[in-house]
Amino acid sequence: MATFYKYKCERCGYTISTEPTGKYALLSRQHRTYLCKNCRNIVNVNESMARDPELLPECPVCGYAGLLPWDPVTCACPKCGGKMIQDGDEAVQAD
Repeated sequence: MATFYKYKCERCGYTISTEPTGKYALLSRQHRTYLCKNCRNIVNVNESMARDPELLPECPVCGYAGLLPWDPVTCACPKCGGKMIQDGDEAVQAD
């Protein structure tokens, strides 16, 4: 089960819906949220699909193999470095 919230950057307005801890399980599979330093996108990666669990996963957008763990509570906006804040009270729960 996971609960996704909408987060918005105070500086540039970038938004993302994600789980606040940066990791969650859906249908018995572990997922993690990462920042791609190459294309500056936030991506969710199914850890069971990783090519080698000892290595950082590849970005599904650009293929970069050096993703960094990311969550909206402790990490900055991937686009401008601003602070991410929860945007409203709406939450979506998923299994």
